Amino acid sequence: MTERSFVQARPPAPQHWWAHVRAGRIKEEGPRMKRNLNCPCGETIVGTDEDDLVTKTKAHLAANHPGHDYSREEILFIAY
Repeated sequence: MTERSFVQARPPAPQHWWAHVRAGRIKEEGPRMKRNLNCPCGETIVGTDEDDLVTKTKAHLAANHPGHDYSREEILFIAY
């Protein structure tokens, strides 16, 4: 009987997402920007960016829900 040796050619590739980012297979992005909000009244508000969404939401609140004023942080908390 002969002895067999098992040699691994190279270590297994890392399975971490950042290895794919560094290799250029995945583009690294920052936190996702919130651009949509569904008002409980049924209106969907869509902005081009977070600033636009907050502006449109405040205008919607002033026109349709007088007395309901929310901060930027509160609006972005319920946005997606």
